[in-house]
Formats: sequence, structure tokens, C-alpha cells
Amino acid sequence: MNLKDTTGEKEAVPAKEKPRKPKKPRPKKPAAAQAAAPEPAPKKAAAAPEAPSRDYVMPDVARLAINLVHAANLGQKAARLLMQNDDSKSGANQAFHDLQRVGKTLMDVAASYMRNPAKIVEAQTALWESYLGLAGNMTRRLLGEDVPPVATPSRSDKRFRDPDWQENIVFDLMKQSYLLAGKWLTDRIRSADDVDQHTREKADFYVRQMANAVSPSNFLFTNPEILRTT
Repeated sequence: MNLKDTTGEKEAVPAKEKPRKPKKPRPKKPAAAQAAAPEPAPKKAAAAPEAPSRDYVMPDVARLAINLVHAANLGQKAARLLMQNDDSKSGANQAFHDLQRVGKTLMDVAASYMRNPAKIVEAQTALWESYLGLAGNMTRRLLGEDVPPVATPSRSDKRFRDPDWQENIVFDLMKQSYLLAGKWLTDRIRSADDVDQHTREKADFYVRQMANAVSPSNFLFTNPEILRTT
């Protein structure tokens, strides 16, 4: 049995680790320098865009009264100048005859109801029922319910496009009351008996023109958009 002689082999000597150099401590800043260093200002949150104001500025009543008196005086002067002109007399006579035709047309429609008292009761009942429904609707809205309107303008009607005509209960009440009255008048003309079609169409046209003239959007104190900008 051959035995290897291992006495001649050199034992492995572990490598010596290099001594690490000690880290030099960083010089500390003096307390005065640290105190003098400005602190970063906190970031300000972006300001939210301001909502459009819905405050109503009431006009100066005294100035408004003075302007109305001034306008009335100018109107009187213009009327006197027109009456002094011969051509204006014929125009005034024509306007008077036009008013007579309007009155006669509407009286023809009213006469059909006078001949039938039951139709008058039916018309009055329809008017009261519509306004009772509006009153109940507004009461429920005041109590916090989300209720649909009783009367709404047509899509082509641009008079009530301002949001306050829907969101403000006062202006919404005026708008719906006006629309109910206009609808009631046109319904009475269409349901009138013993009235020819030509008279019915003329009466419908006249009533629509008069209803447009008294719309709440035409007056200063009943138009929210004008109140905000006046």
C-alpha cells in the first residue's frame, strides 16, 4: 500500500486583510449657520375657480323713478309732434281700427262661451285645477322633494334659458304661472264652439302676441338675468 508523503506540501496561508482606513468625520455646520438656512416655503394649494355670482343687485329706486318720469315726458313730446303731422293722423286712425278688429275677434270667441254657461264653468275649473297643481308642486319642492315642473317652455323659447328660471323657486313660480295662463287662453280659443276657423286663427294670433308682451322676462323686477346685471 503506497502512502503519499504529504509532509512536503505547503499549507495554504490565508491572505491577510488590508487594514481599512477610518472614515474622517464630516465637519458639522455651526448652529448659527443651521438656524440661518431658510426653510422651504410650503406649497400653496391651487385656488379653486370662483363660482359665478348669483347675487341680485337691486336698482336705485329713486334714480329709476326719475328715469321713468323723464321717459314719460319724452313720450308726450313725441306724441304731440306726431299729432301735429297730418300723416300721423291717418296712422293713428289705422291703429284705432286695428284695435277695433282685435277686440271684435276676441269678443266673438267670448260670445261662444256666454251662450254656453257649462263651457264657462269647465274653463274656470280647468284654470283652478292647473294652479292648484302648481301650488302643490311648489309646496313639495319647499319640503325638499325633487319634483318635475307642471309647465315647461318649448325648446324654441329662449326667454327662460337663464338657470335661475329653474333653480330659483320664486322665478320658477312666476315662469310656470305665466305658462299655465298662456296655455289656458289658447286652449279656450281652440275649444270655442260656433267660431269659424279664420276667426279662431286670428284670435289665437292676437292672444299669443299679448301673452308675449306681458312675459315676466320683459320686466326689470321679474327677470333674474337683468337683476344681476343692473
